Amino acid sequence: MNDQFGHKATLKKKPWEPNLEVQLSQQKAISQIAQIALECQQINSCFQEVANIITNTLKIPYCAILEQVIHKQELRLVAGCGWNYQEIATVTIPLNQPCQLTQTLNTGHSVIIEDFSTHKDFSPNSFLETHQVMSGISVIIPTPTEPYGILSIYSTEKRQYGEQDCTFLEIIGQLLGTTIARLKETRKARLLELNYQEKTDITNVESDRFFALNLEMLCIVGFDGYFKRFNPTIEQILGYSAAELRTKPFIEFVHPDDRLATLVELENLTQGKKTYTLKIAIDVKMVPIVGLLGHPLHLCRKKPFMQSPVMLANGKI
Repeated sequence: MNDQFGHKATLKKKPWEPNLEVQLSQQKAISQIAQIALECQQINSCFQEVANIITNTLKIPYCAILEQVIHKQELRLVAGCGWNYQEIATVTIPLNQPCQLTQTLNTGHSVIIEDFSTHKDFSPNSFLETHQVMSGISVIIPTPTEPYGILSIYSTEKRQYGEQDCTFLEIIGQLLGTTIARLKETRKARLLELNYQEKTDITNVESDRFFALNLEMLCIVGFDGYFKRFNPTIEQILGYSAAELRTKPFIEFVHPDDRLATLVELENLTQGKKTYTLKIAIDVKMVPIVGLLGHPLHLCRKKPFMQSPVMLANGKI
């Protein structure tokens, strides 16, 4: 394009135009990472996706996510880009020597190093020196209880990082910290649920473990008069096989002296009337029936009548 004097005009970008382009790129990256964090169920895969987005957005060769291992006083590389595959999960950085990373962890503030070679306070640790790192930014990954670790980026040349770059990484650090805390709470809730399930399995009258581990004689009888479930102790003590117990009505195993009272109680249960615990005697196979020689069982309704048409019986030797 020529101006009014016929000279070729040179179009120059406004000072704010490159910053706007970078800002839009970083906003897009944050949106992607926020979605990843929201859907994340496995933190390591989430870390790797985030590291890839950071390196592509900032156009830097290295990104590192380091976990703080408190009892060992070290940072462990758990994910990142640019490092050798063998270094992930094996490289550790001690926290007992002053460096950019320990400064970030101790203060909770982001640290920008534009040139490690001339920085008066911090020099790169041996791991970073191996990769010829010259500059970088490190930010905290916070959680409600304590810092998870560090998110950092590095370049192999001197680079002037702006406040915008630092804010970009801090937002990502916050997103990662929130995701870590959420997954930790989810895992804790799941463990509590499993622990509760394990305990209730012992006390729930319908659970396999309740029947298998209980040393007392236990059985569930339907209102049709037949056994629905019984534990091995019933078979062992009474001497009846599982097939015999299932194919005969429950009342046939009750001692003759107790059958009338048992039938009355069964009738009350089927009608949903208020019932009381009934002590009855069950015949033992291969033992002559003399009086109440059988083993006593206590008969009671398991649940309200309309909810469960079964009865629970238990007995002691």
